[in-house]
Amino acid sequence: MGDGPEARQPRADLWPAFLALLARRTGASAATIAIERNGRRTEIWSIGQPPAPVPADLAQLRRSRVYSQLDLPGQPPGPGFLRVLKWPMEPGEYGVAAIQRLDRDFRAIDAVKLSELLPFLPQALTSWRRIAQERARAECDRFLAGRLATGWALFSAGGQVLDLSDSAQRLIAEAEGIRLGPEGRLQFRDIEAERRFQGAIAEAGAVSGSTSLIRISESPLLHMVVTSTMLAGSPTPLGLLRGERMARGVPVHEVARAFNLTRSEALLALLLADGFTLGDAAQELGWTIQTARSCSKQVYARLNVHSQADVVRLIHQSAIWFA
Repeated sequence: MGDGPEARQPRADLWPAFLALLARRTGASAATIAIERNGRRTEIWSIGQPPAPVPADLAQLRRSRVYSQLDLPGQPPGPGFLRVLKWPMEPGEYGVAAIQRLDRDFRAIDAVKLSELLPFLPQALTSWRRIAQERARAECDRFLAGRLATGWALFSAGGQVLDLSDSAQRLIAEAEGIRLGPEGRLQFRDIEAERRFQGAIAEAGAVSGSTSLIRISESPLLHMVVTSTMLAGSPTPLGLLRGERMARGVPVHEVARAFNLTRSEALLALLLADGFTLGDAAQELGWTIQTARSCSKQVYARLNVHSQADVVRLIHQSAIWFA
């Protein structure tokens, strides 16, 4: 999806930092941590050159034992000296830590230090993965909210912003009729909109399930639904924002490909979805009204619809907004 969400590893730099600390404590010149699931390596972090090698088949290693380079099953002796530790994680999944020295062998105490990590490494890696998943989900939510021009804000009973999403912050910053003041309060250009907002906040803080719709900006158009959510056991005002996103902002080539339209047909379909009449669309595109009518018939036929309202409904109900 081009600029779509990417799975971001939370503070992945902490693992190399941990390995560097482990190397200092054990005198290793290189250190590696890897995770393997069903014979496929899914994550790996290394420091040092060359990196400490990881055995090719972790299934042969017994867990909770520290291996040297001489007793690794199926591992031909290589340059330098190794210590390797394996532990189970999810079903069919193992973690492994390896440290290496090139100048001389490790001391017995170094193997003890490595084995002392055993109770903590599975917990740390499991927590790291859970945070990575949560951040990946949050990134997907941010992506969807941005594409749909939506956002949320939590308010105190007095109307002060307690928290708001990144997309809500952008919507408020782009709207001419509202801004977020230095004290965390929304400042309205329209006095009547501000009065309705304060009334909605008061109601949402007192009555669970209350809902009020407020138009807070005309350019660009921005609406807010103020409702209530339970936070720490008490009703808290929640503002759900919906901004204006024009269909013309969707890439034309994506619309053409998704609906099997020509570029001209896709352009016309997007204008119709934005509420243009055929006459307005013809003027916008530099066409004659006859050309617009002819093209609209082709659009109806390709989309298997019968009217402009059908085109609007089809475009707005499609997933093309995420393209």
